[in-house]
Amino acid sequence: MLNQKNISDQKGDLVLEPVCQNKVTQQDAESACENFTYPVHIPVVGEKVSVTGDYVLDAEHGWNELHPVYSINQL
Repeated sequence: MLNQKNISDQKGDLVLEPVCQNKVTQQDAESACENFTYPVHIPVVGEKVSVTGDYVLDAEHGWNELHPVYSINQL
């Protein structure tokens, strides 16, 4: 599921993007997240999880990711 950009730019990780979680700092996402809630369990480091979302190539950055993330469940 990883490509070279995941390895070089994301330390070998698959990017997971649950949308509109916590304080939104990306200016072009502020209006889209206004009055929108979609609670997703945010795991702690080391927690084993199963993640469901759309598997896409982030064309702007070049890495693969799950975006948006629909659910994160503890295993």
